[in-house]
Amino acid sequence: VNARSVTKKLSCSTQPIYLSFSGMEELRGALGERVRAVYGDYFLKEEEESLFMKSALSFLRFAYEKPKLFDFLYGDHPPESGNADAEFRREIISRMQAIGGYSEEAAERFFLECRVYFHGLATLYAHGQLTLSWDGIRALALDEFAALKNYFGGSGHAKRD
Repeated sequence: VNARSVTKKLSCSTQPIYLSFSGMEELRGALGERVRAVYGDYFLKEEEESLFMKSALSFLRFAYEKPKLFDFLYGDHPPESGNADAEFRREIISRMQAIGGYSEEAAERFFLECRVYFHGLATLYAHGQLTLSWDGIRALALDEFAALKNYFGGSGHAKRD
């Protein structure tokens, strides 16, 4: 993202951009806030009851339906997101412990393994390296979640431990 690409999309000169923002970082930050709001709408619309799967499926659907916005938020140079991601991660892990009976260590590992898988799946799709329907992507996500849930069990320890 640069001033010229933004002004081209808006069909205006660069002057309004330079008058409205102190620099490119401020512009990227404002764009990041707006794109995160669009992503937030996906989260609100997702009907999955589990907070974890609601988060995962809305993340995947966002990548599926808005690959360029996904790449802006999660690509090589993402805008600063503050503490929101860390707070959300702590909330998910806390709920996994309370609802699933996982130890903190197991919940963190479960979360990490799902995050790596779902982020990889989303990135492959957003970059055109995976050509599945939404139902195909959703099925892969649900299968992986079920496999990890089975692997970790609800006892708080991985079954192989």
